[in-house]
This record gives sequence, structure tokens and C-alpha cells, in this order.
Amino acid sequence: MAGVDLVADLNALDDDGHGWSTLAEASDQSIVQPGAILVVGNQHALAKVRILAVDVDGQVHFDIL
Repeated sequence: MAGVDLVADLNALDDDGHGWSTLAEASDQSIVQPGAILVVGNQHALAKVRILAVDVDGQVHFDIL
């Protein structure tokens, strides 16, 4: 999806109440790093987020700004 750094459902939350997706959904995996500000979403909604963590299994956790 053009203009989106990471495809995610912005309504999906992890156990800690943060948004999440997987590294496989990134347009460029090298930019998905803790502290990065990225455009995340899907065809329904987009948001700027701050990446909080990238787990070893590829799960990405973020907060919507």
C-alpha cells in the first residue's frame, strides 16, 4: 500500500493496550525500529505512530500519536 510504512489494523491491541502488527507487513523492514515515527494503517485508516518494540518473533508494538 503506497505511503504506508507498516500495514496494521489500528483497532487491534496487544495485551498491554498498544497497537501491533508484524514485521512482515512493513514496506521496508529496516526502518521499523524502536523510537521510529512511521505511517501505519490500512485502506480504512492511517495514523502516525511511534514504534515501541520489535520482538524477536517479528511482532511490532506501537503507540498512535
